[in-house]
Amino acid sequence: MEASATSVRSPTSSALLREPLLKSSGSKVTLRIASSSSQSKLPKIDDEERAAAKSFVQQLRQLPNEVYVVLLVDFLNSYRSFGFRAVQYQYLTIEFGLSDLEAGSLLGMQAWLLVVFGILGAMLV
Repeated sequence: MEASATSVRSPTSSALLREPLLKSSGSKVTLRIASSSSQSKLPKIDDEERAAAKSFVQQLRQLPNEVYVVLLVDFLNSYRSFGFRAVQYQYLTIEFGLSDLEAGSLLGMQAWLLVVFGILGAMLV
């Protein structure tokens, strides 16, 4: 006996641009911003806090160049990871015809395995 599986596909981007996401999104929205020029609600920064912030920036500038290289590589690695995940999702849904839930499950499992093997690899090193 075969089980009939119905998969719900997400709407294409052109359909999302044509149709409003919410039924009430076609209504006009107004925003009022109250401004008080006499008193600001932001906390005042005293000279001690300002000196501490300058000291912190000076300490950052004194770091060796290798630290900046490591931070740049870490940033690029996370950028690559999240950008590639978005491309993987599109590839799984469009090319392989997986549903949103199936693609999300596979990508979630991949992310979980990356964390587990990252921790295991850190323990081995």
